[in-house]
Amino acid sequence: MDALLNEQTETQVAYFRERAEQSDPRQNTTIAIETYVDLLDRIGASDKALAESLRLMPEGVQPTGRAPSLMELALRAGTFAPLLELSRRRQDPLGYALSLLYHRLDAAKAEGAAAETRNDADLS
Repeated sequence: MDALLNEQTETQVAYFRERAEQSDPRQNTTIAIETYVDLLDRIGASDKALAESLRLMPEGVQPTGRAPSLMELALRAGTFAPLLELSRRRQDPLGYALSLLYHRLDAAKAEGAAAETRNDADLS
């Protein structure tokens, strides 16, 4: 809770990271990992949350749903390359296609914003 209030954020994140790294989701539950990932996302570190979820969550282990999905994290972080790689490695054509679609939509949106900025500058 303190981390969400910007009080002792680094200490709190370190505590939850340690708990997540020490957990054994194959023997117990994924809740420690998911709590850590959710905390990172809530403090605005969605890119770190995505990376940590990919690093800590073993393949074949079903999450509890406590943390945002990988796609939600990628959307918030604005990066889809990790999901493209994961889908390719897992030979998941649907996940790959969805990640590629969002990647291209995000790139098109960024290009549109850049073009709008250039147009605004030209009008000045």
